[in-house]
Amino acid sequence: MAAALAAGLCLACLSDARAATRFEAPPGGIVPVAVTLDQVLSQNEQASGAEPVASTERWSFSAYGMRGTESDEYRGDDYREATTLGPFSFQRGRSHGRAWRQNANGLTQLLSSVRDRDAISAAALRDARRSHAGVRLLGESVARRAYVVAVSPAGGRRQWIFFDKATNLVTRVEFAFPDRRVTIVADDFRDSDGIVRAWHLHATDSIGSENDVDWKLEAFDPKPDPATLELNVPANDRVFDEFPDGASRVQIPARFLDSHVIVRLSVGGRPLDFLLDSGTSDIVIDREVARSLGLTLHGRSKNVTAGAYVQSQVLVPEIRVGRLTLHDVAAYGLPFSYRPAPDVHVVGMLGYDFISDAVIHVDYFHRHVEAIAYDAFRPERLRNASQLNVTLDDGVPVAHASIGGAGGRFIVDTGSVETVVFSRFAREHPAEVADAGGGAELRGADPYFSAGGVGGKLKLVPTQIRAFTFAGNVFRDFIVERVRDAPSFEVEDADGLIGYQFLHYFDVFFDYRHSRLILVPNPLFNQASQGG
Repeated sequence: MAAALAAGLCLACLSDARAATRFEAPPGGIVPVAVTLDQVLSQNEQASGAEPVASTERWSFSAYGMRGTESDEYRGDDYREATTLGPFSFQRGRSHGRAWRQNANGLTQLLSSVRDRDAISAAALRDARRSHAGVRLLGESVARRAYVVAVSPAGGRRQWIFFDKATNLVTRVEFAFPDRRVTIVADDFRDSDGIVRAWHLHATDSIGSENDVDWKLEAFDPKPDPATLELNVPANDRVFDEFPDGASRVQIPARFLDSHVIVRLSVGGRPLDFLLDSGTSDIVIDREVARSLGLTLHGRSKNVTAGAYVQSQVLVPEIRVGRLTLHDVAAYGLPFSYRPAPDVHVVGMLGYDFISDAVIHVDYFHRHVEAIAYDAFRPERLRNASQLNVTLDDGVPVAHASIGGAGGRFIVDTGSVETVVFSRFAREHPAEVADAGGGAELRGADPYFSAGGVGGKLKLVPTQIRAFTFAGNVFRDFIVERVRDAPSFEVEDADGLIGYQFLHYFDVFFDYRHSRLILVPNPLFNQASQGG
């Protein structure tokens, strides 16, 4: 039970967390004790009972003003958790060691598990009896009458587990995220065939009470028939980007403005401008526009990116993007609006779901965008193309890049104007990110520039770096924007963003099905490489 709870039961229901700080401080009021870590873990194992080889669970829960259910199946290290919240359904799991998830639009994604902080911490706790690496007993919380064990292995999620002194059961776990603290409290423990489980869990998020989640275990079977377990990776539920009959390539109506790709689409026959944004893991529509279209805003939660804002989920019956049609689209409604030109009002973003169901080709030089059906895409016919492997665990393409001699993981982001370096990477590699002089000239008397982001403003410091290397291409004396500590904006497991400033030198093919991008240099690249 300790390992399962520490792994973050149903944390998929909580808001995604971003990059980090004061929330990593240990709980207060802890005093030394004479017992050892091994004694605490041993007593917990005796109190909880042996974990079953296989089990099934059925939960009901409430979250964000909606009610939901969750059905879980476990066998060894494999599992499947299927969740319904309001009108939205999604799943996640692991099959034969391969993690996967299926989002609310029915699109299945295999995960690389690169830097999976929660999995790293869960593994450290499982191995704590054999190796104490990353796990230690802090002492006793007098106020809660519990022993507190800190789990903080290299690369893992920092968390604190409270073992009740009277029962030896785990009654509380606190998880540290860069911009928040999530706490799960467990009670109503019951014995089922020698296995003691909590039948009630309650999660709180330091961002606000809007994010509270409350679960109740409705049924638990520690001895299910193995033949009834469905643990294989599911296929996509449907085709999301629907091509017209007989077509395998369609042009997307797009304008290139303010270094952004603006797509004209229609919802309910009303034309709207959306940002084509590979740095967004969802489809987003402005809350007020959603209301004006008669769409229902489901639930209400609080999130923080450049600033705090309220978000809801929206079910859009139909979106037309040129000759493509998207039906029953699960999207997020949040404040999003900007005008790059007097006749253009951007009120949404097309992110992972739209990009993943076809090859999306962005031609920056000729300023056009097209969608190509996967079975019609012929990358071998592209001249001078380079292939770039990416991970998509967070619904955004993350690739390797280097600043000087320091390598990092950068999000390829069509929604970003600049190439951005996150503050953590800058702190860890000060010599590589030191300004070579050009940044100071741009800043002048100002210590930083302000840039708009979802929910507020960001502070960016122009910095000239000696060398930026990406996809085998080296750019010398390259200007990047360094973020000044914005933990909610700085994605936890990435080191920065690669935006228009770099991408406009290429034809970019987003091939998410094969976890790759294909880059073809365009005439602008040739001019730049020749000093033109």
